[in-house]
Amino acid sequence: MATQRHSFSLLPFLPFLAILAATACQDRKSQSDYVAEILKERQDYNQRLRSDSYSALALVYRQYLKDSPRLTIGSSDAAEVHLVGEGISPGHAVIEGASLAPTLRAEGSATFFSGDTPPRQLTQLTLNGETKFRIGRFPLLYRINPPWGRTLEVFDPETPAFREFTAVEFFPIDPAYRVPGEVVPYQKPEQVILIDSQGLEQPWWLYGALRFRLQQVDSRLELYTLTLEPEEIHKEGFMLIFTDATSGKETFPGTRYLYVEGKMAGTITVDFNRTFNPPCIYSPVYTCAFPRPQNRLPIAIRAGALWYRQAQSEPRP
Repeated sequence: MATQRHSFSLLPFLPFLAILAATACQDRKSQSDYVAEILKERQDYNQRLRSDSYSALALVYRQYLKDSPRLTIGSSDAAEVHLVGEGISPGHAVIEGASLAPTLRAEGSATFFSGDTPPRQLTQLTLNGETKFRIGRFPLLYRINPPWGRTLEVFDPETPAFREFTAVEFFPIDPAYRVPGEVVPYQKPEQVILIDSQGLEQPWWLYGALRFRLQQVDSRLELYTLTLEPEEIHKEGFMLIFTDATSGKETFPGTRYLYVEGKMAGTITVDFNRTFNPPCIYSPVYTCAFPRPQNRLPIAIRAGALWYRQAQSEPRP
């Protein structure tokens, strides 16, 4: 801006100008901090996919335990979880018990390793919450996996999808995609069924609606949660499951995901720069819920993760 000459002195206004300058610096610093925070999140995201032995890219099998009191693991064809590799015996281990905290027990002289750092060599372990352990080269994860209950997931660090991964790319960070939104709870949340990437039904709680304005368009998306417990909602947040005009072009055709603050009602910040790919894009073993028609936005949200095509098969529409 060109300098204008004035007949009065600026001295009386210096304190006020100093406040304005400090505020402007703070705004620039806040903007800089925000961009640095998003960049760090993206670096961490790629680092986990690239180097974590429990990376979504390495998932090769999922076993649903349901109410089974016994599950066998080993190299035998008769084993329910079939693992082949050095140091894995035909009947290597069993999971016993139908409770949410069953026991993993090695058979004969076999052992397995805990998921601790450093790992411990064990012959017995109680499985609860999310428990990691390793048999041979395979990392395994026992967890309670809504909506299917008890599951056992097998990861293989030798799978090409994991070994050949470089990075997920993202749209440039754009503060214009960070907008206020209003959480509008429904009088009575309802359970709805979403069809997933394997054509199966997934039950989700529909808590309410999120209203926001983006690109001068008033928009609305459904707010999903796996629980109606307020403390859990506050801790985990709500899930947005949607597509937009970039889907099938720049982003994954089936769905895009975004977590937002688990506030029971009122104004929150909706940051589409944090939109991420569903895990089924990295391994077809994962099942990802697809959006209902009312969650297909006509606008193009060029923010967040781009379509990573190398590791996944085409989704079912």
